[in-house]
Amino acid sequence: LLFIIHCVRGVRQIGYRSVDWPESKVLEIHSLKENFRAMSDKLKEKFMEQKKYNNELLFLNDELKTAKNTAEEANASKSRFLAYISHDIRTPMNAVRGMIDIIEGDPYSSEIKEYLGVMRQSSDMMIQLLNDLLDFSKIEANKLSLESINFDLTEVLEHVIKLFMPAARKKNINYYYLIADDVHRTLNGDPLRLRQVLINLAGNAVKFTEKGEIRIEVSKNSDSTSEKESLIFKVSDTGVGISAENQKKIFETFTQSDASISRKYGGSGLGLAICRSLAVMMEGDICLESSHNIGSTFIFTAKLKKIEASTIKPNYNAPMLDVGKNLISGKNDIKVLVVDDNEANQFLLMKILKKKVNTIKLASNGVEALKLLENEPFDIMFTDLQMPELDGYETTIRIRSGKVPEYNKNIIIVAMTGSVTMEERQKCRAAGMNVYITKPFNVLEIIEIVDKFLKNDINNLNRS
Repeated sequence: LLFIIHCVRGVRQIGYRSVDWPESKVLEIHSLKENFRAMSDKLKEKFMEQKKYNNELLFLNDELKTAKNTAEEANASKSRFLAYISHDIRTPMNAVRGMIDIIEGDPYSSEIKEYLGVMRQSSDMMIQLLNDLLDFSKIEANKLSLESINFDLTEVLEHVIKLFMPAARKKNINYYYLIADDVHRTLNGDPLRLRQVLINLAGNAVKFTEKGEIRIEVSKNSDSTSEKESLIFKVSDTGVGISAENQKKIFETFTQSDASISRKYGGSGLGLAICRSLAVMMEGDICLESSHNIGSTFIFTAKLKKIEASTIKPNYNAPMLDVGKNLISGKNDIKVLVVDDNEANQFLLMKILKKKVNTIKLASNGVEALKLLENEPFDIMFTDLQMPELDGYETTIRIRSGKVPEYNKNIIIVAMTGSVTMEERQKCRAAGMNVYITKPFNVLEIIEIVDKFLKNDINNLNRS
């Protein structure tokens, strides 16, 4: 027994190293000694394997850290690249879209109007592709976040209907929406992202439906509570439908139900994948019921906070402006400064503004703008954000900090940007800008800003 205790203590304390084994002539004890020796050798072998395995793990961990850092840097570079691409594409597209707006206002022939319609449709498709790529990139990087804004559900639905009504009428399609009576209509959430999902679904319905009807229905889900309204949105059409096989992959990225669809109708194949991600962020989901050549119904669910109707401000962020909507006619004795390094955008803004104001000055960057502001008063400044020498942010900061005469310190500053990120909006607000408009903007957005200024109502236009 003492022999066994000695052997066990040696292995336990010394491990796989050489143990001072006691000698014994008793056969059983000798056999036990050899077994302990074998066990010690096995422990040594296992220890060395474990040590090798630990070293491999440390090496792999270092490789994983390096790969993670590389991936994060690559993702950041991709985000920066997409931001620059967004600006560089939206800036020339802004001039294209703006000139279309101006030309459409003149009495040209129906043939010219048709050409302009094709140009507008093509530019809209390009902007939508760009928006999809930016959203997809943010979703991949977990950087897409939802806002909490009070809004009226009816306004959201009406906007979606108005947007596609001309196309539906052209096809002679019945196109309407229904909201169930028991649905709470004043809500808190992200109306822009909610509208984005509905626009995508309604846009697809109009695109793929040649006859019949398109219907958007909103009903209350059974899991609604006193604080949250759980909503079911159904977008139904009588279009081409989707086969059962293709329904399985329709929500995957870069996927369309048929390869010929992208050739005939265009699209990135990202829209529905983005819709699903947004639905999940709104505590819901999206699914599809469809029969080939009969029609489709997309069912989208979301949970939104209930609020009192009195907390809703009219036109929460109205992106659509009706022609002739309370616009002040004739030129006005106000002075506007346009700051943009792109000559096409300078030309566009001059064309738009000269119908409303008497004095317009141009600057190609912040340095030139500050020189003009030092010598004469201005009422409104439209400024690009990315410019050489001095960008729009720093220019605004210098104006607000008193680097210009007192009469220009509180000038209305309108940010014009090719970016659509929440970070940029917050940066504009922090710099001291009053209004934020995204390129490509339309003619009426510029006119409305001037009219709001003339009515001393610019705060109700604050989009930043």
